Amino acid sequence: MSKDSMSPSLSLGGRLVGLEHPPLVIAEIGINHEGSLEKAIQMVDDAAAAGCECAKFQSHVISDEMIPNDVVPGNARESIWDIMSRCALTEAEEIAVQRHVLQKGMIFLSTPFSRAAAVRLERMGVPAYKIGSGECNNYPLIRHIASYGKPVVLSTGMNDLASIAPAVQLLREARVPFALLHCTSRFPTPCSDSATTRWGSTPASAPFPAGRGSWRSISPPTNPGPGPTSRSRSIPPSSASW
Repeated sequence: MSKDSMSPSLSLGGRLVGLEHPPLVIAEIGINHEGSLEKAIQMVDDAAAAGCECAKFQSHVISDEMIPNDVVPGNARESIWDIMSRCALTEAEEIAVQRHVLQKGMIFLSTPFSRAAAVRLERMGVPAYKIGSGECNNYPLIRHIASYGKPVVLSTGMNDLASIAPAVQLLREARVPFALLHCTSRFPTPCSDSATTRWGSTPASAPFPAGRGSWRSISPPTNPGPGPTSRSRSIPPSSASW
């Protein structure tokens, strides 16, 4: 955050994100390429043609992420092990995708689901890390990622304030810039005001930027506790799988 800035900002690959900057449109590609490098490249091309500035993927090293299992999700016909094994890109393929994203003048981001995946992304020289909501309370992974000293975007998903707080503490202790995404996993969501508007003082090392194009701002409550009361805090809509 610059000294003359009135609101915090986050730098993702040199692109400043915050209330004082244009919305950053991110294409969530994830594993929708289904393990096909050709499809992943095509999706990057489509995202670039649509005007997206960033393409976000998921990085999976299955052997470090889970044990072999036959658990079948409710919306699938194959086990989660088989799904992820089929959809995971190899390191060489991820590097090829990253290279293509950069050639398109876009920012490459990816969500690691294990420390091995984070190590891979660090070798690739990613500018920042996205942590999925399912890993919000995976404190060893968060500690590992924070040790790289790079900006972090953390989704909160179905976590409550009690499980989010330790993750925030780890990021603050590492003194890395970070943003929290408020995610909803039920539509319409029965969120209470206390769950979405409680906030306190935010150090410069932990901004809450309005980074995505559809993020909305809500005013803090009348008596939010310590911290500023004249500014609004950015809360994004659904991004539970992001």
